[in-house]
Amino acid sequence: MGDHQENSARFDACLAEHVYQAAWRYAWQLCRVAEDAEDLLQEALAHAWLSFPQLRDPARFKGWLLRIVRTRFLMRKRRGGIETTDSDPADWAGTKGQHPAADPYGGLPPELATAVLDLAPALREVVELFYLHSLSSVEIGAVLSIRPAAVKVRLHRARLVLSRALAPGGRLADVKRSE
Repeated sequence: MGDHQENSARFDACLAEHVYQAAWRYAWQLCRVAEDAEDLLQEALAHAWLSFPQLRDPARFKGWLLRIVRTRFLMRKRRGGIETTDSDPADWAGTKGQHPAADPYGGLPPELATAVLDLAPALREVVELFYLHSLSSVEIGAVLSIRPAAVKVRLHRARLVLSRALAPGGRLADVKRSE
């Protein structure tokens, strides 16, 4: 019984508020529907709690938890349990403060938020993890099961697409989902 209480206390210590908020925002960014994101996060937290004794380095808890969120999302999506929808940054107006993910891009200008949303999913996910969740390329690689070098390539491609989309005279429609 002591091991159970000790694991529970260690898990609670690792699941600080900022880690929980990051996991919630990531679940929302994947699902784009609050109810699905809540279900996904609860499922991921339950799995993380059960698997916590297998985590070797508690300093990597955040990346580990985000990987579980992503894996659970992909499993649910394959089973048809989640349908993703694109979101319009204009829909976020007036929602700030209501929910941790109500303004997922932290008050970015709408043009930039739209450009990020228009990225191909593989590029958008790397941008969100790097800029919104402050993960390193090594941590992102662990979350996405890719090499850190591949993360850097995707970030570079995303920056190129974003710079073209946001350049004077650039048209978002011309680069939409181009990568």
